Amino acid sequence: MLFLWVVSAGLYAQEFKKTYTELENAVYAELDTTEVILSLYEAACNTARQSSDEAVCLAQLSQCEELLGRWYLVQEDNDHAAECFDRGIEYAQQSIKISPTADAHAALASNTSQNMRTKSVGYMIKNGLKMQSLIDDALQIDPYNAAATYLRASTYVYAPKAFTNAKKGREIALQMLSDTNYNLSKAQTFNVYTALAQAEILDKNYTQARLYLQQGADLFPSNSSLKELEREIQE
Repeated sequence: MLFLWVVSAGLYAQEFKKTYTELENAVYAELDTTEVILSLYEAACNTARQSSDEAVCLAQLSQCEELLGRWYLVQEDNDHAAECFDRGIEYAQQSIKISPTADAHAALASNTSQNMRTKSVGYMIKNGLKMQSLIDDALQIDPYNAAATYLRASTYVYAPKAFTNAKKGREIALQMLSDTNYNLSKAQTFNVYTALAQAEILDKNYTQARLYLQQGADLFPSNSSLKELEREIQE
């Protein structure tokens, strides 16, 4: 019976990774309609709900909400984005109460970070101050958790100017690219390249920044963040 449970759990994990990756790639490609994205989101959520482990299910639902919220941000629909991030935070918190895994802590940090783009300045200040703690909670369990490690890099390169540290952000991002233990997805690799581009922009190394942007464009050429970073270079 134990063998059958292990096999079943392995097949479930593979199926969730497949449906989640399809959603993740579509969100980052920014080429589909909201109807298509919602269909992929429902497929990933339905797969998550098939897990016999409630904590795992909730953490994965939180990850799906974060992706859908990102999609709505690109569509400039902050109200729907906020609803997604709010649900993602709730799912992650519920998962942590059952079993505090690195993925659940990272999902909580990711949803909280993205939610700062939809809420008040007060929310941003309050949650910005505890972001490092949320990231630490994940990395203490799994130092190679890619989502949490990327968030750590992003806190250095995307922070308000008074708090940026291009050197530290760059070091973390380059480590993620060089160490296969992070097992980066296509979208996570894209995030690392854009974080590196932002670090170079902070240091006014625009030629190097454009090289990183091109590497990001090789993965998701239509992603709008590439144009945003290019505008920073031109300014």
